[in-house]
Amino acid sequence: MKTLLETIGNLNRACHRQAKIPLLIIAIVVLIGFTMMACSNPDDDDVSIPLIENQWKEGTINKANGSIEYTFIAEYGTTYRIWLNDRQGDGSYTGDMEVSFRRSNGNPIFKNKFKSAWQIAIPYNLPFDLDAYKRIDKIYIRVELEDNDVANAGKFAIVYSTGINTSRPPTP
Repeated sequence: MKTLLETIGNLNRACHRQAKIPLLIIAIVVLIGFTMMACSNPDDDDVSIPLIENQWKEGTINKANGSIEYTFIAEYGTTYRIWLNDRQGDGSYTGDMEVSFRRSNGNPIFKNKFKSAWQIAIPYNLPFDLDAYKRIDKIYIRVELEDNDVANAGKFAIVYSTGINTSRPPTP
C-alpha cells in the first residue's frame, strides 16, 4: 500500500511538471489497485487437501516440523468419524503420525492431539453456532509426525466417514 501511494505521488509530481500524464490514468491505477486488494480471496492461501467421504488419502511426511493439512465440510447434526492408518494401523504404512483438528475460525476442536485412530475412529459432531447461525463449517485436520520425531517419518492414510456406528472404510 505504501508503494502504491508513493507511485501515485511520483506520478502526480510528474504530471504537474510535465503535464504529460493525465490525472485520469492515476485514478484508474488507484482504482485497479484497491479493487484487486478488495477482491482477494482469503482462501487463496489455503493449501489443504480436500477429503472425500469414504475415500482414503495417502500422504508422506519425511521431515521434522513437516505436516499435511486436510479438510472436509461438516454439517450440523451429522456424526463424523476420522480414521488414520499409519504404523499403528494395518501394517501397510511406515509413518507414525498424530492428528489435530480445528474449525475454519482457527479454534481447536479437541484439546489434545490424537496419536491413534485405527481401531477406534475419532468421532466429531459439529456444534450449532448460535452466534453465526452456522449449520456447516470447514474442518481442518493437521497430520504431523508423532512427537515431531523424524524416526516416525513415512507414509500414512486418512479418511472420514459419516454415521454413529459406521465401520472403517476398506483400505486401498
